[in-house]
Amino acid sequence: MTVGAMRQKAHIVVGLAFWALFAALWIKLFADHKAGGAAFRDTAIQLAAVVGVVVAVTTWWIRHNVGIYRRKGPRRGRPSQPPPTDVDRLGRAVRWDLPGGAIAAREHDHLIVALDGDLKTYRRAG
Repeated sequence: MTVGAMRQKAHIVVGLAFWALFAALWIKLFADHKAGGAAFRDTAIQLAAVVGVVVAVTTWWIRHNVGIYRRKGPRRGRPSQPPPTDVDRLGRAVRWDLPGGAIAAREHDHLIVALDGDLKTYRRAG
């Protein structure tokens, strides 16, 4: 069994456990005469609204991604050229104050980014 399949099963188990807890708490409220039919109905309406919003947003997101796929086509692997490391996306110059430059920066967990005007400097933390 793959890690993804195990994770999916774990998510299902956790989700079902929380729904069971939710139902048990409602049963306890009814048994203690602290909740009536109106409270249950109002909660059901609120849950239906939340489910509706989640389904609508998920559907929109899927349609958005399918639209991108139709416009651009399937991914064909990594770009042939590595991204530029001498300027950032806003056109500011980038300086790497660590041995090995941008390639070595990938090995560090934490970097400090300092911005001085139009110069961005990366250095090791600590």
